[in-house]
Amino acid sequence: MENLEKDLFTALRERRSIYGISKESPISDQTIQEIIEETVKHTPSAFNNQTTRVVLLLGEQHDKFSTGWL
Repeated sequence: MENLEKDLFTALRERRSIYGISKESPISDQTIQEIIEETVKHTPSAFNNQTTRVVLLLGEQHDKFSTGWL
């Protein structure tokens, strides 16, 4: 059992994911916005106070924001 645990922990530590992220999305900006709006609207919140806020930056707005962190 000890070897199995050791192998599991080794696998977890050495796990890597590689994502092929690009600026193009197969989903339209409008669809992304609709999905986010519906998700926020129907996500339960404590005492139904709906305090969740989302900032969605697409296109040039996203580029401006993301380059500000470099």
